Amino acid sequence: MKLQRLSRLPLIAALSASLLAATPFATLAADYPIKPIRLLIGFAPGGLTDINGRIFAAALQKKFGQPVVVENRAGASGAIAREQVSKAAPDGYTLLTEPTTLLGYAAFTKNPTMDVQKELTSITVLTEGTFVLVAAGNTPFKSFQEMVAYGKANPGKMNYGSNGPGVVTLSLEAIKSQYGISMVGIDYKSSADSYRALLSHDVQLTLTSVGRAVTDTASGRIKSLAVTGGKRDSAMPTVPTASELGFERLFASWQALFGPAGLPPAVVRTIYEAALDVGKTKEVADALAKMEQDVVTSTPEATAQRIDREIKAWREIVKVAGIKLE
Repeated sequence: MKLQRLSRLPLIAALSASLLAATPFATLAADYPIKPIRLLIGFAPGGLTDINGRIFAAALQKKFGQPVVVENRAGASGAIAREQVSKAAPDGYTLLTEPTTLLGYAAFTKNPTMDVQKELTSITVLTEGTFVLVAAGNTPFKSFQEMVAYGKANPGKMNYGSNGPGVVTLSLEAIKSQYGISMVGIDYKSSADSYRALLSHDVQLTLTSVGRAVTDTASGRIKSLAVTGGKRDSAMPTVPTASELGFERLFASWQALFGPAGLPPAVVRTIYEAALDVGKTKEVADALAKMEQDVVTSTPEATAQRIDREIKAWREIVKVAGIKLE
């Protein structure tokens, strides 16, 4: 009988170890958060990504009753922060907020060091900013349809300005592809530089913010042809959305929240629901409105699906356009 009792000890020990190993995650899901949360941002302080991140960090800190500490890990177009979060413990205490540079990394990098779709957990989209497709004031067209007609009738005579691989390049290359227009892209160091080139008539097309577009359209310096997003912008209600015009790939700029792969679903849900709640507050909405950003919190599942869908679309455009991978 003693031998039989002894033979069961390994099984009991194994079961006990399994229960002990599972307990921290169960406790984590039930009590999260019980200590400060680090929010990594892959860009320098003062930029749009940083400001948006800090707005949500302050609101989540108030919601959770725990510090949400912003840490700027600038460099390599967000890659430094992205990789640090991917290697962190999947406990919800190291998070990342990043804009569409994540899509650019996945679509434009020849030999990526990480798979963002597998090594990060999508929690929620936080914000979305409307872009406006604008034309220089001296162009011979006044609408999106007229721009397409002009481009087809004048091959090689159109160009656009961008700040390198990203939303602007992808959107304009998608227009080229869908409508069969021959158009040359000219890269500038920043979006501000490419916009100045439009104002000086060095380029004919680019994407810009609603704030810039409203002022300069009213003065006649530019022409606003279409806006991104699913609805017209209240600041320029007469400008149609690209979707209304039958063009689905005028990409919006968004910013999302991520954690490491393997983040417990209950923790993901807790963070998402907290972001959803604070996003509904007037304080957060007003702060983001000053930055021309809308709150668009989406479920973890919808966020992951959107990222998968947009990475696929970006890669298709890169391939069709023959954009050289870096």
